[in-house]
Amino acid sequence: MFKVRALARSLSRSGHEVTVVTADLGLENNDFFGMSVERCEWGWKVEEDRINIVYLSTIARYRAMTINPALRAYGRDCVGRFDLVHFYGLYDLFGPTLSYFCRRRGVPYLVEPLGMYRPIDRVLW
Repeated sequence: MFKVRALARSLSRSGHEVTVVTADLGLENNDFFGMSVERCEWGWKVEEDRINIVYLSTIARYRAMTINPALRAYGRDCVGRFDLVHFYGLYDLFGPTLSYFCRRRGVPYLVEPLGMYRPIDRVLW
C-alpha cells in the first residue's frame, strides 16, 4: 500500500524506528528484489529502508479479511515495545486484536479507516 510505505519511509528518515505488521498473502512466492527475507516466529521478516516489516502467517483469507494465528501472540509479546501504534483500515482483525493489547499495555494508538466510508460520505464537507 502506497500510503503506508510513504509514511513509514518518512518516519524512518526522520530518525524513528518503524515496524509495519501485515498479513502474509504469499510472500515466499514473490521476488523481493534482493531484499533479505527471513523466517521468524510470526511468519516472515523483511528489512527495507531501515523499516522492519513483519508478515504474519495467514491460514485463510476472505476478500480483505485474513486469519492470522500468530496475531494474538505478536500482540501479547510485541505491542509493549512500541511508543505508538497506527492502524490502517478496518478490513480485518488486526486493529481490534492489537488495540486490545495496546490498551492493556498503555500504548496509545490511532485508527485511520482508509476508504471505509460510503462514497457519498467521502464527498460531504
